[in-house]
Amino acid sequence: MVDTYAYCLLKNHFHLLVRIKESSSLNLTPESKNLQQIDKGLHSPNRFVSKKLSDFFNSYTKSINKSYHRTGGLFETPFRRIALNEEEYFSRLVWYIHWNPQKHGFVQNFKEYPHSSYQSHLAQKATKLERTYVLEWFGSRQKYIAFHESMTSESSISHLTLEREFN
Repeated sequence: MVDTYAYCLLKNHFHLLVRIKESSSLNLTPESKNLQQIDKGLHSPNRFVSKKLSDFFNSYTKSINKSYHRTGGLFETPFRRIALNEEEYFSRLVWYIHWNPQKHGFVQNFKEYPHSSYQSHLAQKATKLERTYVLEWFGSRQKYIAFHESMTSESSISHLTLEREFN
């Protein structure tokens, strides 16, 4: 469905950097779906991932509501996305996602935040992240770390973010 390159889960929002896999890799075959349904509506290859993410958000909301004895929606608006068509911004976007907890004052140093992919990229244990791709993109583990340490401003990618001010 998607390749995941970076993530950060915060208490009031989250960021994901994913690439939607080609529809041929989604296993949309005549045996698995009715072909008429595949070509239209939420089950079309163009909307398949959006539908799956919607299902995930709904499931998550139900779980939180059950756990905390509450009702209603958790999310103010539907999820939003930006197509990343400029390769030069991939590195900056990975950094921005990792830097978010520091930006919003949750930690003094984003490297210490436990709910982002920063440390997962550096770890040796198994992961579903595209760790190898990300580290190779930066050139090496050391260059990945150095790039993260060198970035101090989000101005170079402000046009690639949809984020409102979350407090």
